[in-house]
Amino acid sequence: MITDSKEDILTIEQCSELLRVSTRTIYDLVSDERIPGRIFANKVGRSWRILRSEVDNFLLREKVGAQSTRQIKNNSLNNLT
Repeated sequence: MITDSKEDILTIEQCSELLRVSTRTIYDLVSDERIPGRIFANKVGRSWRILRSEVDNFLLREKVGAQSTRQIKNNSLNNLT
């Protein structure tokens, strides 16, 4: 059973507006499998469709990654003193 509504499925343009980045950035994030933390999307015909939950997961991974980096830096600074 499919529970996603139309509002939960985004185009590249809608995703770029939501994240306030260029459409080129979104294309890079969905199409390059080498990018860690990329946004997972499905290609339908010649266009991409992105679940809103994937965008939310991407933002969460980015936040956790930033917090981990900050924690590592703080621990390194504490070890210097």
